Amino acid sequence: MQDKVKAAQKGNDQAFYWLISRYKGKLYNTARYFLNSEAEALEAVHEVTYRAFIHIKRLREPDRFYSWLGRIMYNYCMDVLKRSNRVIPIENIENLEQEDTTTLKLEIGSYMSQLRPDFRKVIILKYFDDLSIEEISEKMSRPEGTVKTWLSRGLGQLKKIMERT
Repeated sequence: MQDKVKAAQKGNDQAFYWLISRYKGKLYNTARYFLNSEAEALEAVHEVTYRAFIHIKRLREPDRFYSWLGRIMYNYCMDVLKRSNRVIPIENIENLEQEDTTTLKLEIGSYMSQLRPDFRKVIILKYFDDLSIEEISEKMSRPEGTVKTWLSRGLGQLKKIMERT
């Protein structure tokens, strides 16, 4: 994959297309979750693809392409939410994956809506987007220790909330 990234950095459009095609589903799912709108999610994927294409030469570590791309998506979604004064819609957690959603996911979504937004974001990025602590740290521009703390506290709070019901 590093070869494709390096080729894309040198201007190979086919390599860039291959890279984006590989991750477009994950990008869409992330955008769909944060923006809660199919149209806005599609626009986000389009915009992030454009931004990545324009700035791929700035990517210093080709092996971190997905983290870099995810960071662009995360920042774009946060900008859209800030501009529209919206919050992240946790009640639509079933849109995170295209697989069959279960009652458990919906219940967890309602439980998660009671968490602090930072805790909620970290849990979603870790368990729904399958990102590592390091990748989450980069996406959220927070130290890894902070991400670990938020994850631990968020899971602790989630457990307490679930035990109450």
